[in-house]
Amino acid sequence: MKRAVVIHRGQLLVGFFWMAIAILVFYGIKSLPAAEPGRLGPATFPKILSYGLIGLVALYWFQSRKVSSIPVVKAEVGGNVLKSVSLTAIAVASVLLWEPAGALPVLITLSIVELKWIEGFRWLRVLGVGLTLSIGMWVVFTQLLGVNLPLGLLILLY
Repeated sequence: MKRAVVIHRGQLLVGFFWMAIAILVFYGIKSLPAAEPGRLGPATFPKILSYGLIGLVALYWFQSRKVSSIPVVKAEVGGNVLKSVSLTAIAVASVLLWEPAGALPVLITLSIVELKWIEGFRWLRVLGVGLTLSIGMWVVFTQLLGVNLPLGLLILLY
C-alpha cells in the first residue's frame, strides 16, 4: 500500500508559525485605511508582505513533501537551519534598529552581513551587490515613491 503524502511534523509547525505571523499582521492592520484612489494606504505593504508569506508557506509545505525531515546542521540540497535562524535574527535586529540607526545604514549592514557571513560571498561581490541594492532601494522609496524613510544616523549629515 502506498503511503499518502505526509509533511513532517516539524515542517508543518514551522509553516503554522509563519501563518500565525501573517494572521497577526492582518489583525494588526485592520484599522488602517486601505489604498485610496491615486495613493497607496498604510495597509498596502503589510498586506502584500503577508500574502507573500502565506504563499511562501504553501510553497514550503509543497516542497517539504519530498523530504522526511529538515536536518538541523547541514542539508545536501542548499542551505541549513542555521542560515534560517541567522536570517531571522538579523531581520529582527534590523526592525529594532530601523528608527534609531536609520533605513540606509540598516539596509547596508543587513545586506553585507547576509551576503558575507551567511552566504559566504567574496568581499568585492558583497560590497558591489550590497551597496548597489541598498542605495538603489533607498532611492526608489525616497525619490520615486516619495516614502519618508527614517534618517537615523544620517541626520548628522544634514
